[in-house]
Amino acid sequence: MSNKLKLWLESQGYVDHLTLKGTDIASGDFPHWKRIDAHLCMVLKNTMQSSIKQMLHAYDTCYEVWKHAKLLYTNDTQRLYGICHDLFDVAPRTQDPMVDYLGKMNVLFHEFNEVLPPASTLAEEIEQRSNFFMVLTLHGLVDKYSHVRDQI
Repeated sequence: MSNKLKLWLESQGYVDHLTLKGTDIASGDFPHWKRIDAHLCMVLKNTMQSSIKQMLHAYDTCYEVWKHAKLLYTNDTQRLYGICHDLFDVAPRTQDPMVDYLGKMNVLFHEFNEVLPPASTLAEEIEQRSNFFMVLTLHGLVDKYSHVRDQI
């Protein structure tokens, strides 16, 4: 989702609204910038689930909404868990066209690389592998003991 939104903002020439605060804008340009930012902020909020939108209601610039939404959405462990779950659940079904399966795998590949990009140091690589293994372990435990949860 965030990549699509960034790409759309870039195509409109407004991606800087995610990184610039109102105080970063020259005073003469501020009224025009503020009007565009308010419009983009509404678009940004309308792409979110209503429960998330309520949490971000108090923020009125793209920068603030984006910053706080990233805190909610970019919990790397949670995202990595979701990717692992989807990988185990994406098996092609006989009624689905192969192109759907390959498309899903392509999306998961890019999401995985976004969460765990290539490491620049050996220590970073070891930490990434450790995190990935921990998430796989958690996924396996949840999968193995899900029947217990279902009985409660």
